[in-house]
Amino acid sequence: MPEMTIIIADDHPLFRGAMRQALSGMAGAPAIVEAGDFAAARRAAADNPDADLMLLDLTMPGVSGLSGADRAACRVSEPARDDRLGP
Repeated sequence: MPEMTIIIADDHPLFRGAMRQALSGMAGAPAIVEAGDFAAARRAAADNPDADLMLLDLTMPGVSGLSGADRAACRVSEPARDDRLGP
């Protein structure tokens, strides 16, 4: 089972593919979930509530700037401490 889940939300398939390739080289081989529009990004967040990171394109269809980040965050709990990142 992967140590980390990352959601890549971008309407450009080549960018998503490049990000997937770059992130796949991380230690622990993270699980990568892709979304091609804002509605799919919200579904991905709902389907993966324990995701560690969402990379959200703020200029893709269905989103307008930082308001999209607010809408994508369904519910934020207290952040967990990640000891891999250091003190």
